[in-house]
Amino acid sequence: MRQSLRVLCIDGRPSGEPFGGASNYLVFALSPQGDRAAQSLVEADLATESALSERDLGRYDCVFLCDVAQFTAGEARLLDAYLQSGGNLVFFLGDTVLPERYNRELCGGSAGPRLLPARLGKVVSPAMVFIDPMEYRHPIVRAFRGREKAGLSTTPIFKYFQLTVPEDSAAKVAVQTTAGDPLIVEEKTRRGRVVLVSTSADTRWTPAPLWPSFVPLVQEILAFCAGGESKQRNVAVGEPLVASVSAPAADAEVTMRGPDGRGRAVTLQPDGDYAMLSYADTANSGIYTARFGSPADRSESFAVNVDTAESDLRQLTLDELRSDVWSGVPFLHQTTWRNLQHQATSGAIARTGRLPVDLLYVALALLLLETYLAWRFGYHTT
Repeated sequence: MRQSLRVLCIDGRPSGEPFGGASNYLVFALSPQGDRAAQSLVEADLATESALSERDLGRYDCVFLCDVAQFTAGEARLLDAYLQSGGNLVFFLGDTVLPERYNRELCGGSAGPRLLPARLGKVVSPAMVFIDPMEYRHPIVRAFRGREKAGLSTTPIFKYFQLTVPEDSAAKVAVQTTAGDPLIVEEKTRRGRVVLVSTSADTRWTPAPLWPSFVPLVQEILAFCAGGESKQRNVAVGEPLVASVSAPAADAEVTMRGPDGRGRAVTLQPDGDYAMLSYADTANSGIYTARFGSPADRSESFAVNVDTAESDLRQLTLDELRSDVWSGVPFLHQTTWRNLQHQATSGAIARTGRLPVDLLYVALALLLLETYLAWRFGYHTT
């Protein structure tokens, strides 16, 4: 349904040199088509830190933050509201990162929101460590299973932050270093996802951007984040369409257009720094489009699908038959089949006698007689 994904890359260390910034390699990995951006599945915008407060983050499916030194309390609230609206955040660290400010503003310190899945510790520079994919169990690296030549497990890491994952959280370690330290940690936060990468997105801390595994790894991180949003935009017939919109779109007039082509006005419900869109008239399957007027001036699409329960060819168990299919109906369940119908049909044919067979012989004889008479007394006879 989606033609492309929109991504915002925040560069905490911009540079005028080619691939000199903190996120230049990342932008290329997200959209490797280069000048053929119209054919790209990912539209990646590159901006500085000021874009967090200047742009409508609700327009983007995911925001990548690369080597951003620190975040203010206001920026932390903006990111929290973005996650509330279903957005996704991916953090890459680096030289300019101030870990104490990250822990204070993004890890629940000073009564701020807890956005990061792990706390930042000290920077370590081991002699030689590589990426440990942890048997490719996590969805982010599952595509690399059986493709060792992609080079994921042979990617060296020269420098990274030690991460501490809270024991009482739902955060998961996707990959770690061969020294046993978490390297990529993710967690479902609010209505979105947050992914924290403890090393850099450029070549200062790791040559990973030059490895063949970098592009698919970045693409898999984005796909993992965007997958949660796609579930919210695909519902079954009769289920309501629910979405969160950011502050710039909260004051806009919204019109929902269903598969019948008719537009219906929708009222947004304010909810803190964002607003909730709820639309319950989904009796027909098809594409529903929410059109936001000024100042948002954008459209959001939803897919309402028919229930696929009847298309499930999985064999039902005896308990499922009794409780779901034939509830309250007595029946006999047999797993060893005897073709009783075939036996009954054969007996019925045997009891009818030879009358049908005799009639068939009479019809055949009459047919042969007619052919002979036509030949003997036909118009062509001299």
